Amino acid sequence: MQRTRQELKERREIKNTIATLHEKARQAIESGVKAFDSHAREAAEYLAKARDLGATQWESGEAVGKSAAWVNALLKWRDKGYQTPVPFPRSHRYVYVSHLADSIQAAEWSKSRDLLIKALGMLGSEHAGERAAAALKVEEQLKRLGLTWEQLIVRAVRHNQKAEAIAERAAA
Repeated sequence: MQRTRQELKERREIKNTIATLHEKARQAIESGVKAFDSHAREAAEYLAKARDLGATQWESGEAVGKSAAWVNALLKWRDKGYQTPVPFPRSHRYVYVSHLADSIQAAEWSKSRDLLIKALGMLGSEHAGERAAAALKVEEQLKRLGLTWEQLIVRAVRHNQKAEAIAERAAA
């Protein structure tokens, strides 16, 4: 009988802890309506703790006012180490963040590319010191872009092929 009371007490404590975690997750979700990205991880952590204590995704969904599928997506996002900016890849926010990241990457690429072109032009200098500095600058820009020489050349060839195809279509 004593053991049964102890078990009941432990179960009650677990249920109370799960309820508290669900409440914290719900609050994080509600406060994150405008800034979801910053609160989604917090909610995911609370839901993961509730899951670890035995809460089902259905129970968690009911507690936070979301579907079990929504909770599942949030937990998968967490379990995979938050690899994407938001847990729902088809959401407008994810598309916006992806486009923003692409724009930033394109701007960085363009800046590094310009510096790379200048440095490559300096390789023809009559002065050995300028050539050496230019070679170092070229290597620095390749590292910054995360490219090898082979990748740089292949990318340039593809770019030229695309430009030629566009010019041919425009002329036709």
